[in-house]
Amino acid sequence: MVILKRTAAVLIAVIAAFAAIVPTLASVDVPCDNCVRFIMNSVEADPGDEIAVTLSLEGGVPANALTLFVYWDADLLERTGTPQHGALWDSIEAHDGMVETNGMYQGRFGFIGIVPEEAPACEGELFTLTFRVSGNAAQGSVIPLTIEVRQLSYDSVEGTVTAIPYETTDGSVTIKVHYLKGDVNNDGVVDSVDALMALRCALGIIDLDGPAFEAADVNGDGMIRSDDALMILRYALGIIS
Repeated sequence: MVILKRTAAVLIAVIAAFAAIVPTLASVDVPCDNCVRFIMNSVEADPGDEIAVTLSLEGGVPANALTLFVYWDADLLERTGTPQHGALWDSIEAHDGMVETNGMYQGRFGFIGIVPEEAPACEGELFTLTFRVSGNAAQGSVIPLTIEVRQLSYDSVEGTVTAIPYETTDGSVTIKVHYLKGDVNNDGVVDSVDALMALRCALGIIDLDGPAFEAADVNGDGMIRSDDALMILRYALGIIS
């Protein structure tokens, strides 16, 4: 009898999660500081790298129905391998729950977790996804990893569905920028053009930042001055190496 009761509760939760048809929706007045936070970490990588990103939940609010998706640019990131279970995934299954994932399509990963009765707290790592970065990913570009939560709720056996407030922090993959000292315009060659750009920056005529600043600051003192421009010019002329 207990088994039949649990099976019925699971089926009800599955139907609610996939069809999003609920008989009663009770609002919860919870400050955002106490809501569930979905957080995807961000990483840096080079083209061709294998990387891993993890989706974690914070807030500790009990829930027994969760549906979410993670999206990315399939032209720049290729998902590889199988998703790795986090502690929260294991907790769902430990509470006699069910987990279903959909990774059939590049660019999207879906996750549904349901628990028939006792609800685990939304706290800890849910899963980790692995990707291969495209060789065509441009230096300095940022590839978003976007979280979409479609359902987060506590579904009672009696049929009441209590929506749980949440917020999301998307992740990203930033492609590292590699620069050659003295190559201020990043064209692969150190020449007089680079020396002129450094000199103009030293005079306040132009501003340089990011990789261009790092390339112009050849002596590494954190400033761009005439001596940096002079060193670049001497290198371009073959006077120093």
